[in-house]
Amino acid sequence: MAKTKKVILDCDPGHDDAIGILLGFASQDLNYLYKLDILGITIVAGNQTLEKTVNNALKIVEYANIDTKIYPGYAQPLIRDLEIAPEVHGETGLDGPEFPGISGSPEKKHAVSFMIDTIRESQDKVTVITTGPMTNLAAAMIGAPDIIDNIEEIVFMGGSAYTGNWTPAAEFNILVDPEAVQFIMKSDLKKKMVGLEVTRKAMFYPKDINNLKSDRSSVARMAGELLEYFVQFHINEKGMPGCPLHDPLAVASIINPDILKTEPYSVNIECGGQYTTGRTVVDFDGDSFDTPVTDVALDVDVKAFKEMIFEALKSYR
Repeated sequence: MAKTKKVILDCDPGHDDAIGILLGFASQDLNYLYKLDILGITIVAGNQTLEKTVNNALKIVEYANIDTKIYPGYAQPLIRDLEIAPEVHGETGLDGPEFPGISGSPEKKHAVSFMIDTIRESQDKVTVITTGPMTNLAAAMIGAPDIIDNIEEIVFMGGSAYTGNWTPAAEFNILVDPEAVQFIMKSDLKKKMVGLEVTRKAMFYPKDINNLKSDRSSVARMAGELLEYFVQFHINEKGMPGCPLHDPLAVASIINPDILKTEPYSVNIECGGQYTTGRTVVDFDGDSFDTPVTDVALDVDVKAFKEMIFEALKSYR
């Protein structure tokens, strides 16, 4: 019998964030170990500016008729200027499909206040999934350290044990706000890093996208149009045969923990390197860092992951 995990989803939509949102809410209808009780979606600037990432979250939940609340958070990193990725996600941050006009609006409560109050008041421990820069979560933990005891786990899409994707050393989410991530890495909380080692294997190809675009579910077709835009960037600009689904893999790893193979290592974040700022430095030898260990994802069951994505997106009617 499936168990339920209480979750806050913190993201910066973003094409792959959008698929992650759809997967998370579809988990209630899937037959895996865990179903996600998503308490709310908190938004941060990253893939695009905060105004656009908030609008993108609203577009997705309204299109899929998802009943949830959207909480705008930080519009910039803790101490740095914001870096965004319009070349990957387009001027809206969610280029591709034509969405209807937004009818709803985000909550007035700030994402960090929502995180603090929700985690503090929850009778069950809360898992936080972050698929964008980790500014909101770091600010919540700094401002209300008492909530740390009521966080079950932090699962974050970001980083790489080896090479980056935004610079040779750094993955985008970590590079945008490395100080926020380093603060979190120093905590004793259970953490799982879903980085490029596994997300680059979680590839959707044009044939997979055509599969979605031909489905009877309007949500699956919309997701196919999103990924069609996303895959063209990766084919044309990166020379890849498909597009990695970075963010949904973090969500999937909670619904079915067997999708990822992880190993515990200490991880530190480079915050001041001339060429290496944002690098997630993994202590494979185990004799250099005193940072509490993080479960670092090193391999993925791609077949099981893709089956979950298809099942989730096609479950919307």
